[in-house]
Parts: sequence; C-alpha cells; structure tokens
Amino acid sequence: MLLQPDRLKEWGRLGLLVAAVGVGWIAYGNAWAEPLPWWWWLIELVAACVLFHLGQAKTAVADESTLRRLLRQLAGGLMVVALTAAITLEAQPGSEIAAILATLTAIAAFAAWRWLPFSVEGLDAVMGEPRSRRSVDGGRASTVLVGSSLLSGGGAVVCNFYTHYLAAFVLWLASLGLFAVAMWRRSAPMEASDSPDPKSQAVFGFPVLLSAVLVIVGVALAFRLVHIADIPVSINIDEGSHGRTSEIFWSKGFPDVFGYTPWNAFPNLSFLVGYLGIQLLGTSWENLRISSAIIGALGTLPLFFWTRRWWGANVALMAAALLAFNREDIYWSRLGINNIQTVAIAGLMLATLGRALRTRRPLDWVWLGYASGLAFHTYHAGKLYPVLLAFILVPFAIGVRGFARENRWNAVVALVAFLLLLGPLTLSTYLEWPRFYGSTANRSDLPALFAAFQHHDVIGVRNFISDHVVLCLRCLFNIPPKQAILIGPESGVLFAIGIGWILWRWRDPRNWVVIGWIAGILVVGGMMTSDPPWKARMLGFLPAVCVVPAIVADRIRATLLRCLPGRLGVVVVSGLLATWFGAIAYRSWDAELVYALEAARGDYTGTVSRLIKRTPLPATFYAAGSGVSGTLPDHAETIGLLKRSPERTFVDLVDDGMIVPVRPGHRGLAVFVVGANQKEILPIIDHYYPSAFHEPNPNVHGESEVDFFTLSAGDVAAHRGLQVTYRSPTRSWNGSGGTEVLTLPPGVESPLQVMARGVVWITPPGQYAFRATGGTLHIDGRVVTDASSIALVAGWHGVEIEATLTDMAQSIAFQWRKAEADAWETVPHDLLDTHPEVHGLLGRYFAKEIKSTNPAPIATAADYAQIEPLLSFFWGTPEAYEAPPPVFATRGSTLEWSGTVDFPEGTSQTVQLDNTTPAQVFVDGVLVLNGIAATGAPPLEATIAGKSKTMRILVRTTRPADDPLNYWRLRLLWRTPGGAWTAFVPYTPSQISR
Repeated sequence: MLLQPDRLKEWGRLGLLVAAVGVGWIAYGNAWAEPLPWWWWLIELVAACVLFHLGQAKTAVADESTLRRLLRQLAGGLMVVALTAAITLEAQPGSEIAAILATLTAIAAFAAWRWLPFSVEGLDAVMGEPRSRRSVDGGRASTVLVGSSLLSGGGAVVCNFYTHYLAAFVLWLASLGLFAVAMWRRSAPMEASDSPDPKSQAVFGFPVLLSAVLVIVGVALAFRLVHIADIPVSINIDEGSHGRTSEIFWSKGFPDVFGYTPWNAFPNLSFLVGYLGIQLLGTSWENLRISSAIIGALGTLPLFFWTRRWWGANVALMAAALLAFNREDIYWSRLGINNIQTVAIAGLMLATLGRALRTRRPLDWVWLGYASGLAFHTYHAGKLYPVLLAFILVPFAIGVRGFARENRWNAVVALVAFLLLLGPLTLSTYLEWPRFYGSTANRSDLPALFAAFQHHDVIGVRNFISDHVVLCLRCLFNIPPKQAILIGPESGVLFAIGIGWILWRWRDPRNWVVIGWIAGILVVGGMMTSDPPWKARMLGFLPAVCVVPAIVADRIRATLLRCLPGRLGVVVVSGLLATWFGAIAYRSWDAELVYALEAARGDYTGTVSRLIKRTPLPATFYAAGSGVSGTLPDHAETIGLLKRSPERTFVDLVDDGMIVPVRPGHRGLAVFVVGANQKEILPIIDHYYPSAFHEPNPNVHGESEVDFFTLSAGDVAAHRGLQVTYRSPTRSWNGSGGTEVLTLPPGVESPLQVMARGVVWITPPGQYAFRATGGTLHIDGRVVTDASSIALVAGWHGVEIEATLTDMAQSIAFQWRKAEADAWETVPHDLLDTHPEVHGLLGRYFAKEIKSTNPAPIATAADYAQIEPLLSFFWGTPEAYEAPPPVFATRGSTLEWSGTVDFPEGTSQTVQLDNTTPAQVFVDGVLVLNGIAATGAPPLEATIAGKSKTMRILVRTTRPADDPLNYWRLRLLWRTPGGAWTAFVPYTPSQISR
C-alpha cells in the first residue's frame, strides 16, 4: 500500500528531496541574475542543501564523549558568529584584514564543529568490515624490493648519466616488472565486494553491467570522434608538435628529461601517446586527435571502478555517463595534446587508492604508486596529484585507529613504486630542481601574490585570491555560457546540492576524498590561472566532480523506489533517468558539436586548413592580413600533416596591396587568402583578376571571416607578358595572351601598327636601362629615347611600346640591361603582366625617425623605395611574414607615401585613417587627418569637399624606437558610394627617384 506508515515516511523524504532540487534550481538561476546580490542566491542554495540533508536517513556514526560533543557545539556557534562578521565586514572599505580573519575563523570553526568520527557506513565502504581488517607484514616484501627492483632502478640511473639513455630505459622497464612481481601475494586479507551497501546494489547481473559500461564508453567515443577534424576548428600550436619532437628525441634512446622544453619537464611519454595515431595510421587531422579521443573515452573506466567500489554500481554507471557527456572533457578529448590524459590518470589514482585501502595488499599499493608516478609523465598539472593524494590520506591516519600502523609498510611500497616509475628521472629532478619547479608551476602569477604579501598589500592579496581562486569556482557552472564544466541546471543543480551535503558530512572518508580532490585541484590550479580560468590545468578534478551529482541522483532514485511499489517504481525511475541523461547529452551535443560547428563556420583557421587540404598541387597561397604561413601551414608541415613540398608555397604579405598582380616565380594555382581584417583590399583583386573564383566564408552572423580567390595556372600564365593591340587600315584587335617580343601575326598583311602595354616587376630598386629597337618605348609614361640607365624604385612599373611592323622577319623585343651589366637581355616573360596601368603611391622608407609637418615629401634620400598599390598594412609578429623591404615599419623608422589621387568631379570624399603610430594625411598641401594613435582610439574620419579631378596626396608616419606594440598597422580607407570602405582608389605614384 502506498499509504503505509513506513512508505509515508519515505514519501516525506522524497518531498524534501524534490523541494531541495526545486529551490536549488531557483538558486542556480538567480546566481547569474545581475541585479540580485550574491548573498541572495547563496541563502537559497544553503536552503536547498538543508532540505536535502533533512530528506536523508540518519547515518551511523561512531560514539563520542559528552565533552567532545559540547566542544563541537560551541565551535558551531562560533562559526555562525564569525560568518556573520565576515559578511558584514566584506562590504566595508578598510576592513579587509578583519574580513579575511573572520572568514578563516569561520572555516576553522566549521571544521571543528563537524569533526565527527568517521561514519560507520563510510569506513565499511572504504576499509571493509572491522573483522576483516588486519595488518600486513611488509618486511619480507621490502627485502625482496631492495634486492631486485632497486638494483635495476639504480642501474638505470647510472646508465642514464654515464652511458646511454636506451640502456637506462630497458633497465627502467625491467625494474617496474621486478617490483610488481616482488609484491605479488597469492592470498589477500580480504576481497572487496561489489558494494558496501546492499541497499544500493544494482538489480542487474554482470553481463548487463558489462554491456552498460561498453555502451557508455561507446557513446563517449562517439561524442569525441564526430567531426573531430573540424571541431575545435582552431588548430592548437601544441597539437602534434610535442609528439613529433619527442619522437625525434626518443629515436636516440631514453631522452634527457630537461632537454626538450624548459616549461613542461619530462612529459615525453604523454606526448608520444598523443602522437600514436599519426605513427600508426599516418598523417591527417583525424589521426592527430584520435589518441586524445580514445583516452578521453577510456577515462570513464577508472572512474567507474572507483565509484562502484565505494558507492555501488548505480552511482558508478551514472558518474561514468556524466563524464562521458561532460562538455569540458569532450572538448579536451578532441585536441591532439596531452591535457586530457590527466583525467584518466586522476581516475586511475582514485581507483587504485580505493582498491589499496580496501584490500591492503602490497601489490595494490604498487599499482597506487605506479598510477601516482604516471601523473608526472602527463600534463604539468598532474605532477601535483601525488602531493594532493598524500594530503588527503592524512585524516585517515588521524581518524582511523591503527590505520598508520597497519599500512606503514604499504606506504613504503607505494612510495618506492612511485619513485621507481620515475626511474632515471628521479636524480635528474633532484639535480635540476629549479627547472623542474619552474616547469611545474608554469605561471608567473604566484610571485605577484608573494610580492603583495611582502609589501603588506592586503587589498592586492585579497584581489589575487578572488581572481585566482574564488572566481575560478564559477567555471564549474555557467561561466561563460555554453562552455561551463557543468553546463546547464540538469547537472549543475545536483552538483551544488550534493557538494553542500558532502561538505556537511565531510568526515565520511569517501566524502573527504571527493572534497579534498576537488578543492585541492581548484585551489592549486586557481593559483596558476586567473579568471576566466585556463581549465586545462583543472581537468583532473572531473572524476570527483562527476561523482557528486551521481550520488544525489542515486539517493533520489533509491527513495523513489522505496515509495513506489514493484514495476511501477522501475518504470518511473527509468523514465526520469532517461530524461535526465537525455537533457544532459543534448546540452553537451548542442554546445560542443552543433553550436561549435555552427560557430566554426567561416573561422579563419579551420577554413584555411580545409582549403590547404583540398587544393590540388602545385599551388601558391598568398595571405593578406592573416599570418597563415607563420602559424597553421608551418605548424602542419612541422608535425607532418602537410608534407613539405616545393609544389606548395605560402607567402604572407607585409605590404598586402602587393597581393596582385601575381608575383614572379609563381607556380601552379594562385590562391589569395584575405582575412576579415583586410577586406578593404578585395576590390584590387577583383580589378586585376575579375575571372578569379571568389569564395567567401560567412560565419553565423553572415559576415565573411576569410575570402578565397582561386586563379588557375592557365589564367596566371595568360596574364604574363605584354598585351598587344594590332591595328590595320580596316580593323583593330587584341592578340591572345601576352608577349615580350612583337612580331606580325601569321596571315596578316603589312604594314601593321602594334601597341604593347603592361607592367614590369622591378626588384631590387636601382639603375636599369630599357630599349625596344624599332619602336617607341615609354616607362611610367616617360619616353625612353636612348639606352642610358634610369633609376627605378621597387614594384610594378608601366610599359608601353608603339611600332610599325612591315614584314614577317621583323621583331621588336622589350629588352633591359641591369646596372653594371654589359649585355642586353629580353625581359623575362615571368616579370611582365598584361595589366595596362600602374596603381599606387611612391613609398619611401627611412631607418630613423624624421619628425616633419611639411606637406612636401622629405628631401632626404630614402633608404628604400617601392610603389605601393594601396595603403592598407596589417603587420603582426615580424617572424610570421615574408622578408619585408628593409627598414619597413621597424621600430625607429619613418614611412612616407606620395603621389596623386583622382576624385570624382563634383563630389565630396570621406576618408578614414586607422593607425597604431603617429600619422598625417595631406591633400593638396592641406592637413586633413592627424592621427595621434592613442591606444584603443577609434579610426579618424574626415570629409574632403570642393575637390575635383587630380589632387596631390602625401601620407607620412613614424614608428618610435620605443613603440610598445608588437604589431604595426596603417590603413587609409575611402568610403564607396555604397557605404563600404575600400583601400583601392585611383592612386598614381610620384615621379621621384630614390
């Protein structure tokens, strides 16, 4: 009957549990409501935890004396007073020290208040029943240990420093095996059962349990493999590069632990594990990340074994499923780096700890030592886990009578196993301790905290703790949206309620391990990362984090089954669990796959990587405003995803306007890659190559993040040479393709007038002589009447040849003679382009700061000169780009561009200046824009009215020697009739020689 007295009591408990979840849901929502004070939702959250606590059955606790109980109650009263004082003083300026002391007092008083003896239920779960506890003599085991394992381990250390690393590696592996064999015992004091609590036993047998675990692992793997090459779309610079370097490093034997990176000492094994997909399956983005995906999915297994031993199969299955659906675990499982390995190692350490505490066999303590040692071979944050585990075990030695005495030899065994797993690295760590400490910390934040403390800067210390620890706690829930570790209220609410309940019962040994593991990683990880936190440093707490909501859900499940009879309860519970996990899975799938894939649409890194993979070779990629050759392609080639080939070339442009015409020396397809920050140069590409295939890549907002223009090799070849126009007495026509030698076409009667027009590429600047024997030659609009040399700056220069051809044997070649050369040569076909006009301004670059307000060009001879088609420069880190012209935008330089610009007659023009260094724009001798270049200042705009036809223009900028920015930018943009901004307008360079 549903209304029996015992069942009514269970219904009351169920009502309290449901009320706790409801209040927690409200608190969860109010926590992110801007107008509400923090104490409002905190009170609601505490109320939810109290309701959940009241809904629990009493837990048996060991007896305590009356005096001890009285002292605990006094500590509880002190905690309330101290907490009230802390909240009151928090809002009062100048009371920082008092608020901190009150907070620390409240924490200490709470610990004293709740310093109960370990609960009987918890002790039985962790240690087994009292009658099965007995000491294990480790004397014989330690003797065998010294005689076998340490001998080979010591030999490994000696070989590591005096012979060859490979010999050390072999001896190291032998020592691990010998040590495990030495600790083997055929009989154990006690074997652990599936669950310490018969009430929480799973109702299904082993085959069903095994099938459920395999389904969870399969689903976890699916969440991590779908679109693995596309999400995350950004290719992390560490993906594969460490593995590739470690592969080379290990080819000579066991490596020197500090010979690779100074900031991540000896994670070489984890790097190689992450690189295993490439080694076994070949080079591809999928194979680069597949090892991380598999490790992320398998990380559910040690979590399952740990939780099954301490809380039963139901909690274990739910915790493993929560980890499988955890969006943070999914994200880091899809990156080809070693961060995700810390989750599996953390789960393995907790699983081996649970087994070692239960069985107390030396062999199980060996596995605990090995698991702890493996943490040193993963991500640098994992090196802190063994210390954290040792700290967690201290209350066991205090709170469990005889614990230290019974496990003293086991602790020695675990410590030796831990050191033995480090093997030859142990002595290196001792000798290189400063480098090891620096690589483990991997942050410079802590010195700031110490400095604030030494200078008695209380506010600085408070702000540091708030930014590095308190605010990092928010990453557990919903900061930022769709990227939280516990996304959504489905798991976040249960975690908040559960963590409060666990804190209240922290003297349950199982709860203490969960609290110590989460809090320890949060505090230590928070000290190395500020808000918003770099969550990779805190991933190791995920196994413990996933246990908390699973415990709450299991208690609600058990209460509901006690309320509802038979099959009805099973159906209801199964439906609720399916709905709960369905909502969690949907949120994770939507946030990490659907949303991420949609947000990735148009992303520069991802779209460029896909472009590189699909573009047939040979091909040359010209990038403007992007930095592609210094990041993605170079990284991909380094790790072997893109094989280095002379048929694939990347050119990252400093002077972005020089993206067209296609440079001399080009091979294959021409791909112009224009980032979103340089869209104003798109019109110049359309102008030179209107037939190029334009492929914009819009993002979720419909804005293109990167534009591709693809030009076939045939189209590039068709633009080479000079464009020839033929004119007879009856008609005129253009020749097909370009040429540098003029001849009569077959089947055409003479005489025939011909005109060849185009541009010629000049580099470096200097003295050049040109001629076209039998024709009239113009260079940059000037007639060249003799063979004397002329001074030309770098860049494209206009060429025009007029002649009359009278017979088939006659030919007129466009020839040049470089400075200090005697022989005349036909200008190479590759240096000519059929485009009939020269666009741009004369750019002159000086290797010093020249402060001038004169509207005329600087009279001093420039160190370098080049015609720039337009003024739109976006120069990032110099090492990522092609070699720029000498002194171009270096610190301590002056840049000046001069020429003319054509304005449409009878209209006004709006011009914009976007600059990072002081710059001025003069039009017809009048200063129209004066950019001071204040950091963060918006671009300047001006309207030029009353001008018509051709006007003189001069743009000048200086880059100070102490420029604090590591990038340089200057753009002069003009508003089009449609309202857009363009950098391409009718510029004509000044006729000033260098």
